[in-house]
Amino acid sequence: MQHITNSTLNEEAWSHASLPVRFESLGIPNVENLTFPAFLGSVNDTEYLPYTSKLYYR
Repeated sequence: MQHITNSTLNEEAWSHASLPVRFESLGIPNVENLTFPAFLGSVNDTEYLPYTSKLYYR
């Protein structure tokens, strides 16, 4: 964001930019808030992967 706007944003500005659009903000998601749900999704998607592998049926 700072590279696109060619300006520096302090912590308060980043906090405001990450608010939802309905609060008249930019709605930029915070990456730290997305890491744990993304991890859980990947664990859920790969839970049965070893059972579908050809190596398992040797």
